[in-house]
Amino acid sequence: MTKLKKKKSKKRSQALLSLQDLDSAEGFARFLAGVKEHGSQWIPSTDYLWGLDEVLVGTDLEVLAKTGSRMNAKSVARVREWLSCGISLTRSQIPNDFASAYQVLLAVNVMASFPDRFAAVDFQAVFGELKELLSADDTDLMFDDPATQQILYAELPLTVGLRFAILEEAAEFLSQARGKLGTAIEELLDGDGLPNARYVPVAPVLLAVWTRCQRISDLANTECFDLEIQTQYEFFVRQMMRLMRKDGTGTFSDGEANLKPILQAALGCYHDEEDAAIASIVLSKSKNGKPSLHSLPEPSVNSEWGELAVLQTEWLPKLPRLAVSYQNRQIQAELSSGHCLFRGGMRTDWNLDGEQVQPTSDWEVVCWHSDQDGDFLELECELQEGVKWQKHFLLARNELFLLASDVLLGNRPMHIDFTTSWMLDPATGFGVAADTNEIFLTRKSRTHAAVLPIGMPEWKVARTGHSLEMDPAGLRVGTEAHGAACYAPLFIDLDPKRCRQPLTWRQLTVAEKLKIVPESEAVAYRVHVGDQQWLIYRSLVAPASRTVFGQNLAVEFYVGTFEEDGTCCEIISVD
Repeated sequence: MTKLKKKKSKKRSQALLSLQDLDSAEGFARFLAGVKEHGSQWIPSTDYLWGLDEVLVGTDLEVLAKTGSRMNAKSVARVREWLSCGISLTRSQIPNDFASAYQVLLAVNVMASFPDRFAAVDFQAVFGELKELLSADDTDLMFDDPATQQILYAELPLTVGLRFAILEEAAEFLSQARGKLGTAIEELLDGDGLPNARYVPVAPVLLAVWTRCQRISDLANTECFDLEIQTQYEFFVRQMMRLMRKDGTGTFSDGEANLKPILQAALGCYHDEEDAAIASIVLSKSKNGKPSLHSLPEPSVNSEWGELAVLQTEWLPKLPRLAVSYQNRQIQAELSSGHCLFRGGMRTDWNLDGEQVQPTSDWEVVCWHSDQDGDFLELECELQEGVKWQKHFLLARNELFLLASDVLLGNRPMHIDFTTSWMLDPATGFGVAADTNEIFLTRKSRTHAAVLPIGMPEWKVARTGHSLEMDPAGLRVGTEAHGAACYAPLFIDLDPKRCRQPLTWRQLTVAEKLKIVPESEAVAYRVHVGDQQWLIYRSLVAPASRTVFGQNLAVEFYVGTFEEDGTCCEIISVD
């Protein structure tokens, strides 16, 4: 990655002024001339709407961001009111209020854009209040509310430092801003630009703030990041392309803020051939001149520090992608295939021997594997002493399906009863088969995926302790078993054409030394959709040489696709 070269800094045409110099008519005239000189080129006011949630767009913030040249006395009075009110609210709010911080930033920009509409006392008052406000300790705020913290303690002082560079006091603001920007990028990102899972919902705002800071620094012929922080920022831009939905919104976001204009502006701040190639796939609607998908960087990523994984078949937004957050002993998962299908908490309620149990440890990554066949993420935590809960996700790249499974590994026979639920995206519809247990996911009456609860019988008339429910809130799969272990898989066909074809599945017999192996030791399934078939096998005890459907397996986990000659081609095998 290469930072674009800047022009050489111009020599100052005027000596610096102090705030006291503004008391004289001559000093204030020099101040106005200096502000106009430093602010003669600035980013468009619409850039200040980047990343804003639709709740804020249409309010005074949008009006303030789009304030034009018609600055009459009434407009000036409103800006003074917004600024005073914003500073007062940010000083009193714990944690600081995002809208109030944004209000202060926008009001300062309006004052800098139309300095001759304000009096010297306005600027003196603002500098005094901002200096007091920004002297507060913001360490906790950076972790609790990084979007507000970066607007208030980084972008705001950077704006003041650059737009009012004619003042001696501006240098202090500039120094603070650079320090706050660098610290946040170091603390909130994992070293490869991926944000901690906790901050993914606010990542679009962070990208907007950091990109505006880049752009206004470029216009002022200066730097806001040192080389190491600049590299992290550029990595972050790539990760945000990875975390962007097809419609331009951010993963795990409930808002409608569009990432595309922010990413396009960010990519204009530096040059990187790989990022440009990714952008031509992710951001461009043109079908001409696109690079080969095989020449692009790896599309999937997992960060144990960030407790976040993105599994995707390719960089193409229309293809299947699964984002998984495994922070604070909770699973948040978002599955999309062009359109968002499932989004939100993936909750599991456990009942062992009639007693409800909760995780007693954090999620730990026990296996992460990514290659041309697919991405596999396996997580593990403890439910109680000697009982482990594993959750794994396999996204098959060529086969276009997701296998999401729960595994219970105990140390004694017990009655196992648990329910896993997954929230539907509000725009996703569903259809339920009349006689069988598959479910079809739809968008605008078009089928996009088929959900197969392969751990339970295909036919509804079969007697079973399992249950399946579907309503607008989401999917709920209940599993009941007796033994020291159990396996509950969910197969989701993400090929929109194939999933409409005839399908079937059944549990297979697993044998070891000519004896049938009980379900608490090993299970296997055959899934058949259209003209494709897959074998899924999981050992729940120590792996041993076992036979299933003509295949000899001595591994813990195996998924393969059946070829026409009856052989099974491996998608993944875990020893």
